Amino acid sequence: MEALANGKQTTHKLALNSIGLPACRGFLAFGQGRYAQVTEHLMPIRNSGFNFGGSHAQRDILNFTVIEALLRDGQHRLARTLLNERLESKPTSPQNWHMASRAYSGLGQSERALEADQTANHLAGRAG
Repeated sequence: MEALANGKQTTHKLALNSIGLPACRGFLAFGQGRYAQVTEHLMPIRNSGFNFGGSHAQRDILNFTVIEALLRDGQHRLARTLLNERLESKPTSPQNWHMASRAYSGLGQSERALEADQTANHLAGRAG
């Protein structure tokens, strides 16, 4: 992939350099547990999924990976900020609420964490 990115200037090369390589580097860092680097690589492109024609689910993967890396890296405040954005656009997503619960818990906001978890369980059709 690196060789292709350094090749002749094409539309594909531009997409590879601007989105493809950072995404691959971010996902590799995630797999290796280097969560700060995940954020470094994926934050700039997390809302750029539409540039490479990704489905909504594929675009969500970028955002979920960034948020999960932030949570694992202890950056709960930034994770909560990104989750607030997601909850504005997708307030019925149990996944968003479960992740918000983890962010609130990491911030020491146990009541809000419990409320978010109960909301997630309700939306998922489970008893809390």
